[in-house]
Formats: sequence, C-alpha cells, structure tokens
Amino acid sequence: MLRNRHKDALVVLLELTRKLADQTTLELALSAVTDATIEIIGADHASIRLLDASHSELLSGARSGAGTTRRPMTFRKGQGVLGWVVEYKEPIVIDDARIDPRFVAQPAQGFNVVSLIAEPMWSAGAVIGVLSGSSPRERAFGPDDQLLMRLLANCSTPPTPAPARADGRSHARLQPALPVSSLQRGDRAREANRPTAQRADARSRSLQDGQ
Repeated sequence: MLRNRHKDALVVLLELTRKLADQTTLELALSAVTDATIEIIGADHASIRLLDASHSELLSGARSGAGTTRRPMTFRKGQGVLGWVVEYKEPIVIDDARIDPRFVAQPAQGFNVVSLIAEPMWSAGAVIGVLSGSSPRERAFGPDDQLLMRLLANCSTPPTPAPARADGRSHARLQPALPVSSLQRGDRAREANRPTAQRADARSRSLQDGQ
C-alpha cells in the first residue's frame, strides 16, 4: 500500500512539473501546487500563503479543496501555526490542532481543521511563505507526508514582492527569466558579433543623422 502511494505521488509530481512548465502566471502555478497537495497527501484543504511587501502579513496566494468559496483569511507573521512556520522557518506536523496553543481558530473559513501540516517556502535563502494542508481527522499526516510537502514547496515559483489587494490576495507575479542587466549584456554581445562593415555603416548613418 505504501509503495503504491509513493508511486501515485511520483505520478502527480511529474504531472505538476509539466503543468508548471506551461503556466505563465504565478497564480496559476501556485494553484497547480495546492491542487497537487490535496491529491498527494489527502488533505481536505491546502493553501499557499505569501509574505507581503512589508514581510509582516501572510496573504493568500492559492487555495484548493474545502472552503475555497469563502473569503481567504489574512495572518500576520508569527500569528497562528502558519505564522509560526514563517517566523521560525521550520516545518510542522500537528496531530490535533485543537489542543495546540499556536493554532488560531477561524470559524468563518468554512471547514474544520484538526490535523495540520505546513512547510516553509524558500527563495534566495529567505522564507517567503508557507504551503499548508489540513484535515478534519486526527493524525492524518506523517513523516512521508512531510517529505512530500517539502518537494511540493520546492516546486512553488518564487514571487516578486508586491502590495496586497483589497480582497486579501497577493499581486505577486513571476520573476523575469533574465534580469535587465543580463538582457543588456545580450544586446552588447549581439552588437559585437555583427560584421565590422555593418557596424561601421551604422555608425556612419548615426553621424549623418546628427548633422
């Protein structure tokens, strides 16, 4: 049974890799990750929370499963289990969140949280958010799920800092594949590779235009 589960998880991860290669926006990419989280670890709800530009609030980047028709909750860094994960940069598995002092109940979220698993998301050596999954059952997650969560978190696209929107979601977008300086270096390299006669002719036209 465990071997079959690992095989199924590998299939989902491979499919996720394909989907991420096809996505053009961060929001779609993160949604693919939370969808895969539901499927791989059997969570009732999965979410990705990203730090805002001030690094003080965790905004909703993507959600899957139960409660997605409700308005997403906003957490401050250090608040609740997810805020704790970001603050201390540590993953966590909780068998019964109802008796954990770090857990902050959110009645308006529309689903019950008993078991909870969360993994920090890293970019450039810093924690930028958290991937989490929850279940209404006790002891729903184990060490294998924690490893799978780490793989899923590593699949998540690092965002650029962005301000919050009025609906509590993030404006974060995909980073450019190349920084501006790299593009400028590429332009200079292409210029250097042009035939000498073409470069001389271009300079001559430039001087004539300036007269």
